[in-house]
Amino acid sequence: MSVWKMIYSKVSTNDFVMSCGISLASRCHLCCAAIESFQHFFFYCKFFKCLWKWLMNKFNLSINPNSIVGWLDFCCHNKAHQASLVLCVEVINMLVKIWKTRNMVKHNKHLITPAIVIDWIMHQVKMSGNSTSKAANISMLDFYFIKVCKVNILPPKAPSIKEVI
Repeated sequence: MSVWKMIYSKVSTNDFVMSCGISLASRCHLCCAAIESFQHFFFYCKFFKCLWKWLMNKFNLSINPNSIVGWLDFCCHNKAHQASLVLCVEVINMLVKIWKTRNMVKHNKHLITPAIVIDWIMHQVKMSGNSTSKAANISMLDFYFIKVCKVNILPPKAPSIKEVI
Protein backbone atom coordinates (compact mmCIF):
# COMPACT_ATOMS: atom_id res chain seq x y z
CA MET A 1 0.00 0.00 0.00
CA SER A 2 1.46 3.32 -1.00
CA VAL A 3 0.81 6.68 0.59
CA TRP A 4 0.00 7.95 -2.92
CA LYS A 5 -3.06 5.69 -2.99
CA MET A 6 -4.07 6.95 0.44
CA ILE A 7 -3.72 10.60 -0.60
CA TYR A 8 -6.02 10.04 -3.58
CA SER A 9 -8.45 7.74 -1.68
CA LYS A 10 -7.67 4.81 -3.98
CA VAL A 11 -7.24 2.14 -1.33
CA SER A 12 -9.43 -0.94 -1.63
CA THR A 13 -11.74 -0.32 1.29
CA ASN A 14 -15.08 -2.10 1.01
CA ASP A 15 -16.92 0.99 -0.27
CA PHE A 16 -14.30 1.42 -3.03
CA VAL A 17 -14.65 -2.24 -4.06
CA MET A 18 -18.47 -1.91 -4.06
CA SER A 19 -18.23 1.20 -6.27
CA CYS A 20 -16.53 -1.04 -8.86
CA GLY A 21 -19.66 -3.22 -9.00
CA ILE A 22 -18.68 -5.99 -6.60
CA SER A 23 -21.26 -6.90 -3.94
CA LEU A 24 -19.96 -7.16 -0.38
CA ALA A 25 -21.37 -7.28 3.11
CA SER A 26 -19.41 -4.28 4.31
CA ARG A 27 -18.36 -3.58 7.87
CA CYS A 28 -15.25 -2.24 9.51
CA HIS A 29 -13.21 -5.25 10.59
CA LEU A 30 -11.78 -3.45 13.61
CA CYS A 31 -14.74 -1.76 15.27
CA CYS A 32 -17.65 -3.57 13.53
CA ALA A 33 -19.63 -0.35 13.94
CA ALA A 34 -19.88 1.06 10.43
CA ILE A 35 -19.45 0.43 6.74
CA GLU A 36 -15.77 0.31 5.87
CA SER A 37 -15.29 3.53 3.93
CA PHE A 38 -12.09 5.45 3.42
CA GLN A 39 -13.08 8.29 5.79
CA HIS A 40 -14.41 5.93 8.45
CA PHE A 41 -11.41 3.69 8.28
CA PHE A 42 -8.66 6.30 8.51
CA PHE A 43 -10.36 8.90 10.71
CA TYR A 44 -13.52 7.67 12.48
CA CYS A 45 -12.91 4.02 13.39
CA LYS A 46 -12.65 3.73 17.20
CA PHE A 47 -9.45 1.69 16.93
CA PHE A 48 -7.64 4.27 14.82
CA LYS A 49 -9.16 7.29 16.57
CA CYS A 50 -7.24 5.98 19.56
CA LEU A 51 -4.01 6.11 17.51
CA TRP A 52 -4.66 9.62 16.17
CA LYS A 53 -5.43 10.77 19.73
CA TRP A 54 -2.15 9.21 20.91
CA LEU A 55 -0.26 11.07 18.17
CA MET A 56 -1.89 14.41 19.01
CA ASN A 57 -1.27 13.95 22.75
CA LYS A 58 2.30 12.83 22.16
CA PHE A 59 3.17 15.96 20.20
CA ASN A 60 0.82 18.18 22.22
CA LEU A 61 -1.13 19.08 19.07
CA SER A 62 -4.54 20.69 19.05
CA ILE A 63 -5.11 20.28 15.32
CA ASN A 64 -7.23 17.51 13.87
CA PRO A 65 -6.93 17.36 10.09
CA ASN A 66 -9.59 15.09 8.64
CA SER A 67 -7.61 14.20 5.55
CA ILE A 68 -4.30 12.53 4.83
CA VAL A 69 -3.19 15.53 2.80
CA GLY A 70 -3.99 17.75 5.81
CA TRP A 71 -1.76 15.66 8.06
CA LEU A 72 1.09 15.58 5.55
CA ASP A 73 0.83 19.35 4.94
CA PHE A 74 1.03 19.94 8.68
CA CYS A 75 4.02 17.63 9.06
CA CYS A 76 6.04 18.97 6.17
CA HIS A 77 5.67 22.69 6.85
CA ASN A 78 9.42 22.97 7.40
CA LYS A 79 11.03 20.32 5.20
CA ALA A 80 14.63 21.17 6.02
CA HIS A 81 14.66 20.21 9.68
CA GLN A 82 14.90 16.99 11.64
CA ALA A 83 11.71 17.61 13.64
CA SER A 84 9.60 17.88 10.48
CA LEU A 85 11.10 14.67 9.19
CA VAL A 86 10.36 12.88 12.48
CA LEU A 87 6.74 14.07 12.50
CA CYS A 88 6.27 13.19 8.82
CA VAL A 89 7.74 9.71 9.35
CA GLU A 90 5.43 9.26 12.34
CA VAL A 91 2.31 10.07 10.27
CA ILE A 92 3.36 8.01 7.24
CA ASN A 93 4.21 5.01 9.42
CA MET A 94 0.88 5.40 11.20
CA LEU A 95 -0.99 5.33 7.87
CA VAL A 96 0.95 2.28 6.66
CA LYS A 97 0.42 0.43 9.93
CA ILE A 98 -3.30 1.29 9.93
CA TRP A 99 -3.65 -0.42 6.56
CA LYS A 100 -1.47 -3.40 7.53
CA THR A 101 -3.41 -3.86 10.77
CA ARG A 102 -6.69 -3.82 8.90
CA ASN A 103 -5.42 -6.50 6.53
CA MET A 104 -4.05 -8.66 9.35
CA VAL A 105 -7.39 -8.56 11.15
CA LYS A 106 -9.45 -9.04 7.97
CA HIS A 107 -7.44 -11.84 6.35
CA ASN A 108 -5.60 -13.58 9.20
CA LYS A 109 -7.95 -12.92 12.14
CA HIS A 110 -5.02 -11.62 14.23
CA LEU A 111 -5.86 -9.76 17.42
CA ILE A 112 -4.00 -6.45 17.29
CA THR A 113 -4.09 -3.84 20.04
CA PRO A 114 -3.32 -0.13 19.69
CA ALA A 115 -0.31 -0.66 21.99
CA ILE A 116 1.25 -3.10 19.49
CA VAL A 117 0.72 -0.62 16.66
CA ILE A 118 2.21 2.23 18.72
CA ASP A 119 5.31 0.18 19.57
CA TRP A 120 5.87 -0.63 15.90
CA ILE A 121 5.45 3.03 14.89
CA MET A 122 7.85 4.21 17.60
CA HIS A 123 10.48 1.70 16.48
CA GLN A 124 10.21 2.80 12.83
CA VAL A 125 10.37 6.49 13.71
CA LYS A 126 13.40 6.03 15.95
CA MET A 127 15.25 4.15 13.19
CA SER A 128 14.39 6.76 10.54
CA GLY A 129 15.08 9.74 12.78
CA ASN A 130 18.47 8.44 13.87
CA SER A 131 19.59 7.69 10.32
CA THR A 132 18.78 11.09 8.82
CA SER A 133 21.33 13.72 7.94
CA LYS A 134 18.91 16.59 8.54
CA ALA A 135 19.85 18.85 11.40
CA ALA A 136 17.52 20.08 14.09
CA ASN A 137 16.24 23.62 14.08
CA ILE A 138 17.14 25.69 17.08
CA SER A 139 13.76 25.81 18.78
CA MET A 140 12.31 24.20 21.88
CA LEU A 141 9.33 22.85 19.94
CA ASP A 142 11.59 21.04 17.47
CA PHE A 143 13.71 19.64 20.31
CA TYR A 144 10.51 18.45 22.02
CA PHE A 145 9.26 16.70 18.85
CA ILE A 146 12.60 14.95 18.39
CA LYS A 147 13.07 13.87 22.01
CA VAL A 148 9.52 12.61 22.47
CA CYS A 149 10.30 10.13 19.65
CA LYS A 150 13.55 9.08 21.36
CA VAL A 151 15.58 10.24 18.38
CA ASN A 152 19.09 11.64 18.76
CA ILE A 153 19.22 15.37 18.07
CA LEU A 154 21.52 16.41 15.24
CA PRO A 155 22.70 19.93 16.09
CA PRO A 156 22.89 22.43 13.26
CA LYS A 157 26.32 23.05 11.80
CA ALA A 158 28.21 25.91 13.36
CA PRO A 159 28.70 28.88 11.09
CA SER A 160 32.09 28.95 9.46
CA ILE A 161 34.45 31.78 10.31
CA LYS A 162 36.63 33.13 7.55
CA GLU A 163 39.62 35.23 8.23
CA VAL A 164 39.55 38.57 6.44
CA ILE A 165 42.90 40.20 5.80
